[in-house]
Amino acid sequence: MLDSTTILSQVRSGTAPSTWQVYRPSRSFFLQGAIGGMILLIAAVAAAAYLLLSGTVVGYGVNDFSPDGVLTFWFIADLVVLLAFAIGGIVLMVGRLRSLGADDLQWLGLSLEPAADDGQDPQAGDG
Repeated sequence: MLDSTTILSQVRSGTAPSTWQVYRPSRSFFLQGAIGGMILLIAAVAAAAYLLLSGTVVGYGVNDFSPDGVLTFWFIADLVVLLAFAIGGIVLMVGRLRSLGADDLQWLGLSLEPAADDGQDPQAGDG
């Protein structure tokens, strides 16, 4: 069985067997991922700005009569969740943009050659 390094070196050098199907990744896949990360980041920043500017608190059981401690807890929880979404958007965007710059190194090679037969019947048990 070939390891991934051997397969990639054969694909890059053009010595892959003719029965292999080799695909290059589409640039649009990486670009769409980067745009999606940017949209997620913008949405998280806009939601945080709305919460900060309006003083709105979103949380379970929050109403006009909630004590200040409960409101503070849920306000911080809201901002932590939005921070997690913003970080996720940044990670997605940067990861896809880095991959977009290096897409010539990424290939998908599908081997259509039959697996080597070791002479054992997989239906037969050990005994």
